[in-house]
Amino acid sequence: MSSLIQQAGTTIRNCGLALVVLGLVAIFMPSFAGTAIGIVVGIFLVLSGLVRVAFAWVASTWGIVILRFAFGVLAIIAGGVMVTQPDTALRVVVIVAIVYFVADGVSAILFALRLPPAAGGVSVILAGSVSLALGIMMWRNWPLPGEQMLGIYIGVKLLVDGVVILVIGQSARKIDEALTADPAGSVGGS
Repeated sequence: MSSLIQQAGTTIRNCGLALVVLGLVAIFMPSFAGTAIGIVVGIFLVLSGLVRVAFAWVASTWGIVILRFAFGVLAIIAGGVMVTQPDTALRVVVIVAIVYFVADGVSAILFALRLPPAAGGVSVILAGSVSLALGIMMWRNWPLPGEQMLGIYIGVKLLVDGVVILVIGQSARKIDEALTADPAGSVGGS
């Protein structure tokens, strides 16, 4: 059991470290990060549209077939616009990012309120607060709107989440050390 906890802790810490690195890249290269986000979303829309068109024929009525086909074509067109005109697409991505940051922040804070402090509850509240603040700042267009701020905000979010995941991974290590020191399992017991 101890080695399983240790492996999980190592995996969690590695994921946290990767998020920290991605966050720093996005912060120091915000134009690249913002444009890349718009293009990646566009690519996924095109792929989603292709799948919708391919599976439109699996329906019980012709009306549903036509509707699924139309939504698939719409997704392909929207994705194509996002890939070929990333500046225009970023306006839409910024709106989606605002909704994401606010929803993520509120849900993280509500979830963290149910966690004990030793389980990382405080750090999850901090991460949720940062996400909520980023969403509000983007909504208020502060300090600047556009791809650079999107890249910086995404970078800050990745960086903070990476640090939180590192803290959680470290908690797993402490649990493993406590279990190893007290194999009878009476650590924290009554």
